[in-house]
Amino acid sequence: MPLYRCIVPPNVTTYEQRAEIAERVTRIHCDVTGGLPLFVHTFFAEDDAGMLPADKRALMLGSIRAGRTGEQKARLVAELAQSLARVLDLADENGVGRYGRRARTLGDGGRGHPARARRRGGLDREAHLLIAARSKL
Repeated sequence: MPLYRCIVPPNVTTYEQRAEIAERVTRIHCDVTGGLPLFVHTFFAEDDAGMLPADKRALMLGSIRAGRTGEQKARLVAELAQSLARVLDLADENGVGRYGRRARTLGDGGRGHPARARRRGGLDREAHLLIAARSKL
C-alpha cells in the first residue's frame, strides 16, 4: 500500500491545500504506477518541534512497493515535487534522493518475516522516495 507522509511547519497549510495535495498525490501515483486510487494514502504532520531544515518548507516521504523501475521512481519524485511546490506556492527542488530498503513490519521487531520471505523467493522490499520543497528565494 503506497503511503505518502507530508511534513509542513505548523499553521502553514489549509485543509483545502492538504486535500488538493492528497488528490494530486493519488492521481500522480496511479498515473505513474497503474495502481488503484483506493490503496494510496497521504498523511500530514505539522513540524511542531521545528526539525525541518531552515531552507525547507515541506518534506514528503513516500513508501511504495518494490519493483518500480528507476524511471517510475524518478517520475514520481519529479511530479510530486512540482505538485507540492505548486499547491504550497514554493520553489521546487528536483535534486532529491531516493533509496530502497527492506520492508519491515511492526509485529516482528524489525527483523522481517522469514517464512514470507522464503515463499516469495527473497526478502520483502519496498522503495522510499524523499521529496523536498524549499521556500522561494
